[in-house]
Amino acid sequence: MRGENVITDCLIKDNEHQTRLAFVEVGADAERSFEFYGKSPADLAFVADDLPKSVLKKTKLLHFGSLALTDEHSRQEFDRIIGRRGSDTLISFDPNYRASLWKSEAEAFKILNSFAAKAHILKMDLDEAMLLCNCNSLADVLKSLSFETTQIVAITLGSDGCVFKSATHKCRIPGFSVKAVDTTGCGDAFMAALIDGILSTGEQPRTLSKDELYKIGCRANAAGAFTAMHYGAMSGLPTVAKLNKYIQSNIET
Repeated sequence: MRGENVITDCLIKDNEHQTRLAFVEVGADAERSFEFYGKSPADLAFVADDLPKSVLKKTKLLHFGSLALTDEHSRQEFDRIIGRRGSDTLISFDPNYRASLWKSEAEAFKILNSFAAKAHILKMDLDEAMLLCNCNSLADVLKSLSFETTQIVAITLGSDGCVFKSATHKCRIPGFSVKAVDTTGCGDAFMAALIDGILSTGEQPRTLSKDELYKIGCRANAAGAFTAMHYGAMSGLPTVAKLNKYIQSNIET
């Protein structure tokens, strides 16, 4: 991580809990099914006090997923973390719904919506969007979206690309045509490029123009497509240099 210029000052080694294990089965269509294993995994032992307040106050963006939100105590800790952030800190949320980790779909609906409502940047795949919006189609999802707190919603559509919507703009961004072998990690790659793209503008997400949203979405689609061509959740993730080269080779000028 240091070799990739990632600051590791806040990493904590937990000597009492093990990392949660995820078993992924990849089908012939490169789509996945998940099973999880781990009694009292380390991610559920994470508490707000593990993050120094000084770090939270100066953080530009706070991103989190949903695995730890399946536990009531962890949900309370994440609420504390959100409450301690700086006044200008953006919140980014990926529901990343995994049915086997929740007691019921109804519980997931309630809790994921409660945290989605706190997010300035919300990324979902279409199935997650239809679950959280209680809708049956993309059109109905886009009609039902609220922008009281959320500034940008990104809905991924697999090989069909994505849709971005803000309070003032909506744009459909086509995907890249690739031979997918494993879609594990594609959502994470998309999310990373989305966050990087927004922060690189130096603007608030709500102020981004339609052209800016399109460019960010195109880059995020490219990151997901690149990852789909490689096996593994981590090994397929592109570096910035590889992503730039892939985009230059696959977009007509």
